[in-house]
Amino acid sequence: MIKSRIERHRYLILVLVLSAGVILQIGSWELAYLRESVLSILLVLVFFTVLDRRSHRFLALVAAVTIIAAIWTVRMVPDVERRVLELVVHVATVIFLFIAVGVILRRLLEGRAVTVDDILGALCGYLLAGVAFANIYGAIELLSPGAFAINTPISGLLVNWYERESLFVYYSLSTLTTMGYGDITPVAPAARSTAVIEAVVGQFYLAVVVAQLVGARLSEGR
Repeated sequence: MIKSRIERHRYLILVLVLSAGVILQIGSWELAYLRESVLSILLVLVFFTVLDRRSHRFLALVAAVTIIAAIWTVRMVPDVERRVLELVVHVATVIFLFIAVGVILRRLLEGRAVTVDDILGALCGYLLAGVAFANIYGAIELLSPGAFAINTPISGLLVNWYERESLFVYYSLSTLTTMGYGDITPVAPAARSTAVIEAVVGQFYLAVVVAQLVGARLSEGR
């Protein structure tokens, strides 16, 4: 009975944990350990509540184990080669999250009746896509330092990995919603291309989701 309730409200649980993770990720680096704990819980939740096919689960499991092992190694081992592990975290996170977003969209498009949990699922997919693009930006900055021009008051955030993560989550969500404030500007070709792709994906995602929800509602009415 408990399991059925969890499955019925899986996206509600997921959106709460995801929202907490995003807030912590944009917050202070002093909350880094709490942030990584929430991230680890989020990965486990996504794995068990979203992914439903063996092929998806195998690749996602490899990515999730890689992410958790790498982030905690960076946190706990001071002399580790941080740059390589940071890059591993970014790449594995992108793979894991895009698999999850694809599954959420597939479920939404296949569904006939629209529930509140479906709407929350669409919101989860949107936020997960934003976090995935944030990791792409992080990887670009690691591979090509100076790929982003940042206003002086926040330019120091690129030095520390915790704060750099916060910066790119903020930038990614701003780009996804096409809200950008102009305080961060992509300079390198890879950074500019990724920003354009994210802006298009954000609008396309909303268009597809809204069309599906409206269509499902009209079908129910008939």
